[in-house]
Amino acid sequence: MKKACLKFALLALAVVGMFSVSSCEKEKSEELTISNINYTDCLSESKDTFSKDPSNSDLIEYSYQNHILYITHHNLMVGCGEELHVDVQRINDTIRIAEWTDGYVNCICLIDNSFQINNLEKGSYILNFVNSGITLPVTL
Repeated sequence: MKKACLKFALLALAVVGMFSVSSCEKEKSEELTISNINYTDCLSESKDTFSKDPSNSDLIEYSYQNHILYITHHNLMVGCGEELHVDVQRINDTIRIAEWTDGYVNCICLIDNSFQINNLEKGSYILNFVNSGITLPVTL
């Protein structure tokens, strides 16, 4: 009887191990990456322009093809002349997108920023642009 229990326990442990390995592989294959970051020079440089002109508000355009989400963020406010960084993190159905510039700046301006998110399966997601406060539901 002890041998039967031991065999059953070892079999159960092997099955659990197989599931944990396969789930790790699945998570790894769904890792999102950013590529092809392209942004314009400053479109405008006056703080007063931002508050007075409603056409300066952020606008997000996107398209999807072959597991790639193409995004253009129009009128993104950043530090003038600084390098732009983009990072992405997926938490369940929410995709958090951070866009930022480094360092101390003495002016801010609006730019258009385009990039792509790779390895994204079709589905319904919430795009959360954390630095702009924009939340956008999308179905791909």
